[in-house]
Amino acid sequence: MPTNDNLELRTAVLGHLKNIENLEIKILVYSKVITAINQQINVTVEVADPIKLSPAVELVDVLRMISILFDNAINAAQQTTDKRVNFSFFAKAGAQYIVVGNSTQAEHIDPQKLTGNFKGLAGGRHGLGLRTLRILLAKYPFIQHNTSSKNHWVEQILIIHHNGK
Repeated sequence: MPTNDNLELRTAVLGHLKNIENLEIKILVYSKVITAINQQINVTVEVADPIKLSPAVELVDVLRMISILFDNAINAAQQTTDKRVNFSFFAKAGAQYIVVGNSTQAEHIDPQKLTGNFKGLAGGRHGLGLRTLRILLAKYPFIQHNTSSKNHWVEQILIIHHNGK
């Protein structure tokens, strides 16, 4: 029975990914979702409409950004009783949004700890990934990185403004 449930969950995830037109992003997100599912993390994927990454951003850079955000979300969610991760990719008001959210142990996390500038975060790899993310984002002044935290939930949002064409 658990195998059947797992298969249904994997199939459902694939259904949500059909709207991502970049095969590489689709494969990466699927891989990260399966990793989370295998670690008993509840994952939701929201890609309601067909979307293709803006050509203003190098695909390899976005793959690294998504990978860093997803890995950090999975690691943080593992530490919680809720064990939830969410991924969304959508377009709105002339911009593309990539959102990765996860449950957290703490009620609220200082956004400074999630920028890669903060030196006191436990776990060197976590901090290294965030520093790498900051370096990647520096190449793209038209990508905005927002972080919010409340009610045991963190969201990292990448907003790719289309004026960066």
